[in-house]
Amino acid sequence: MADPLIFPRRGGSPVSRLCCVESVGILRWSRGEFSEVEDIVLEEATVEIYLNGEFLVRLQALPRDLAELGVGYVVSEGFSTAGRVRAWSSRGFKIEVQAERLFSTEGTPSHTSSCGGGFVSTVIPDWVRPFDPSEGPAISPETVERASLVIMRGTELHRRTGATHVAGAFDPAGNPLFVYEDVGRHNAVDKVIGRVVMTNTRAGGLILAVSGRLTLEMAMKALRSGVRVLVSKSAPTSAAVRVARRFNLTLIGFARGNRFNVYSAPERLYLNPSA
Repeated sequence: MADPLIFPRRGGSPVSRLCCVESVGILRWSRGEFSEVEDIVLEEATVEIYLNGEFLVRLQALPRDLAELGVGYVVSEGFSTAGRVRAWSSRGFKIEVQAERLFSTEGTPSHTSSCGGGFVSTVIPDWVRPFDPSEGPAISPETVERASLVIMRGTELHRRTGATHVAGAFDPAGNPLFVYEDVGRHNAVDKVIGRVVMTNTRAGGLILAVSGRLTLEMAMKALRSGVRVLVSKSAPTSAAVRVARRFNLTLIGFARGNRFNVYSAPERLYLNPSA
């Protein structure tokens, strides 16, 4: 009988050069044999979001940029709007947001398809109206290419661990304004939206680019936040395409370098002959 596999006892020490990771001892199988090596693994924490002192949700998240996560969740899930958020704070893993509450998702939650866990609303608030497809941001194919390359390259944390999703807000030229990451793709988007709200940046003039699938709940987060262009290197679902077409959200999938697919509201794209 073969000897049992025993994980190395060394490791477990934080890696000071990189936030939110630990070095752990593992067994690696390679070229027909096991070896003891150190590997870098991502930290995650259980965080709680409160709105006006009332508990909203418990999420598994990367334990940083938590104020952005809380503000973004409140807005992207339709509890309030950017202009009605008054204050925010985070202490430990508890996030408190003060805002005028406009909408309750009580009784209508559904399980999220995000790897961060939690719940999402399946309701679009009545203040969300179809966008005018002739309104901006006007973007060129080169804009999409630039934004998608930033997302595809990822961050150092993603490159070291392979365990994060990346999301970013970009200007109409494709320049990155805010880039965040998290263990969950919804969380990464919420952090971006939160930063947009906290800096009083107009969401309607931005491109939101993400690394994960374009599902219904991802499209709804964009709509509730006022984002008109949503880009991903990954595929959309049929439900996301339907709601994007209904509300004239420009939905772009498979954005990888110099190619992408436009699934709805192509009016916002134009050819740039000088590029």
